[in-house]
Amino acid sequence: MKLTLARLISSVTNPIVFLLPLPYLLVFRVTGDDGLALKWFFFSTAFISVVGMFVLYAVHRKIFTDFDVSRRNQRHLLFAVVGAVSFVYLLGLIFLQGPPVLYIAIACIFISIFVFSIINIFLKASIHLATFSAFVFILAVMYGERLLLLLLLMPVIAWSRVQTKRHSIDEATIGGFAGVLLTLGMYIVLKYVFHLSMP
Repeated sequence: MKLTLARLISSVTNPIVFLLPLPYLLVFRVTGDDGLALKWFFFSTAFISVVGMFVLYAVHRKIFTDFDVSRRNQRHLLFAVVGAVSFVYLLGLIFLQGPPVLYIAIACIFISIFVFSIINIFLKASIHLATFSAFVFILAVMYGERLLLLLLLMPVIAWSRVQTKRHSIDEATIGGFAGVLLTLGMYIVLKYVFHLSMP
């Protein structure tokens, strides 16, 4: 029963689950334009789906052991694919003159890929926890600090990752803190170095 619950929690907190609504939430909060937000949601979903389909293909061909890409030596390829897809996404943003907030988001992804590639040399930090904590922090900045209370769910997600034997407690903890610190660092740089106004 515990393992079934842990697997369910791991599935619903997959990084793609949090990445999918993020473009809509960011664009809508900045512009207040529902139509524009939906446009960029669908545009972004196409690229996120490419990554998802690649993971499915890689698992099918046994390039990846599982959908979580839980083996550290397999993550280099995942990071490379995410980086390549993100670069094409950036080109699309430039060509279509996308909202500035999405340039910030894609910059965060590039920085995250770099940081997690470095961390991955030493240990397999949880991308589930990193994505969740970053998502919550971004929502708190954009929509109100009370949303930081959602971080109280981090121990539940960490438990699910440990229970399913995808991560150790240290790996889950480092992933969660890395997500918060990366997002906090970007927020500080954008607000106090580049003096960009935050919603």
